[in-house]
Amino acid sequence: MTVYSLVLFVHITAVLSLFAALSFEAWSLFHLRRAPTLAEARRWIEPVPDLPLAVMGSLLVVFFSGVYLAVRMSAFDLAWPKATVGALLLIAALGALTGRRMRAIRRVCADAKAINSELLSRLQDPFLKISLGIRIPRQRYRIVPADFEKVYPHLKQMYPTQVNSI
Repeated sequence: MTVYSLVLFVHITAVLSLFAALSFEAWSLFHLRRAPTLAEARRWIEPVPDLPLAVMGSLLVVFFSGVYLAVRMSAFDLAWPKATVGALLLIAALGALTGRRMRAIRRVCADAKAINSELLSRLQDPFLKISLGIRIPRQRYRIVPADFEKVYPHLKQMYPTQVNSI
């Protein structure tokens, strides 16, 4: 195994870990915003301990391994590495701001005896939803090309039922 292959594997693993962590955050925020009781809100404040630490670690690994891969490919003259670095910086900045607000929610939740107006307003903070919406793209990418039958004509002959259902 070459160093390039190892770094590529680590890069892909870190990207998958980052998206898994953001998925846990989305899941937590979904339930947190709808929590009817204080006990329910406390349960969803931090469903996975040390999740922010995992996100920061994954983000750093994605960044440094991505820089290494882009250097090896001589891709820094292209636009996508620059856009990727900008996106990673945006994800990091929004994550830091979200973390600050979640810590404030944690403090208010620890001191509260029941869900009060301050806690409810913090739980319903639109910034949390907007931040998550920016950090997790909502675009759907087509996996199957529009001209599938032209590109893969042999697959239609081999798997006619599956190809027709696409």
